[in-house]
Amino acid sequence: MIDLVRFFINPFGDPEISKAELQTFGIAHLSEMIAQNGDGTLSTNITVTTTILTTLNTKIGSETLKLGIQKARVHAKEDYRLHIVEELGKVQGAVHSTYGKKHAKNDEIFPEGAGIFSSCEDALLDPKLDALFDALNANQAELSSTPRNMVDTLRTQWELIYGSSNTGKAGRHTALNDAKTAAKALRAQLFDNLLTCAKKWPGQLDRAALLFPQHLLENPAAPEDEDPAPTPPTP
Repeated sequence: MIDLVRFFINPFGDPEISKAELQTFGIAHLSEMIAQNGDGTLSTNITVTTTILTTLNTKIGSETLKLGIQKARVHAKEDYRLHIVEELGKVQGAVHSTYGKKHAKNDEIFPEGAGIFSSCEDALLDPKLDALFDALNANQAELSSTPRNMVDTLRTQWELIYGSSNTGKAGRHTALNDAKTAAKALRAQLFDNLLTCAKKWPGQLDRAALLFPQHLLENPAAPEDEDPAPTPPTP
């Protein structure tokens, strides 16, 4: 049996892991978390990890890290917009199921149709989700609270992701003063991500290897000694 106390040890706290290794690992891990966040449950972890990596980059001035973070932000935002559209299809389905497709309630709850949530500009999505939440809340007696709660979750996570991508709202959650503190925060957040993903996908070792590429944290093996070159013959 696995020693249970091992689950209380943060493997990223190993002092042998350098800040450079943390950066490389962090970007690869963040990109994979975004790729596997189809249901949106990792959005908060993604946002906080992005914020800490951004702060670390600010303190050490790594252009490679900066580029990787920016790409991760854009991918996170684009992926979550697709998730929002998929989830709102379920919300619209609940409205149709309750009232019928031609009922006036459809225009009350979706005055611009559900398609507006995929076509509007990013900056307009938040107020449109707020309006949808209010409409669902006003009709929850017939619809139940489920659709309303779905939209509430979507708009909360969208604010985190879009805020991190464009306005830095997520920065309010973490106050970091120097590279050492930022690296310490990253170590702690990576541990939280590890536990979150392990709980979400227990026993899926292949997925774990993708999400947490451990080889990026391990020092490369020292090169083997080469055979000495042969001594040239004496003329």
